[in-house]
Amino acid sequence: MIRGNIEMTMLGRTHKLETILKMRKPKNFSAEHLEYLKNRQIEINKKRHEMGEYKGLWWYDKKPNPNTGKRHRFNEETRKRMSEAHKKIFDDPIKGFKMQLAKMRMKPNYSELKLFNLLNELFPNQWKFTGDYSVWFGDKNPDFINVNGQKKLIELYGEMWHKPEEEQQRIDHFKQFGFSTLIVWAKELKNIDELKQKLINFC
Repeated sequence: MIRGNIEMTMLGRTHKLETILKMRKPKNFSAEHLEYLKNRQIEINKKRHEMGEYKGLWWYDKKPNPNTGKRHRFNEETRKRMSEAHKKIFDDPIKGFKMQLAKMRMKPNYSELKLFNLLNELFPNQWKFTGDYSVWFGDKNPDFINVNGQKKLIELYGEMWHKPEEEQQRIDHFKQFGFSTLIVWAKELKNIDELKQKLINFC
């Protein structure tokens, strides 16, 4: 990691010839060998220049750095849009929090992907993954929602993060919005046949 940071700091820069020779110089190098290294480095640099390897770069063409002394300014329209977006976040903290989560564009984890593939196998194109915070009901975000006209949701619970008593609380919460909810526990993914039957009975 440290090496990567060092390399990034040297991006677009070159060492002086004297520095290169010092970096290469062991104690037992003769004067003749040092002269050979110097000439060899000159040849390498000349060849790289002829190939146009550095062409167009401000530090090679000896042009001033175009970003030196500049402040990156946004135009009036962009500043206005940014201002409105920030106002929404601070005027309604809950809504702002949801917006920030939605921008993360989270992808399904291993268990969610396994369940999603199973749903697509049983009911092609009828279920959508919404565990990426794209859909909210009150302060709750379901993992899957039916997109085929049925008001049904599926939540995938991991035993490490959820307790059995939370199951009914989540079902009752989404019921306020007119949705039926099925809770699937991660351990149920180990028995696909039983889980398939559970999904069929619910859907």
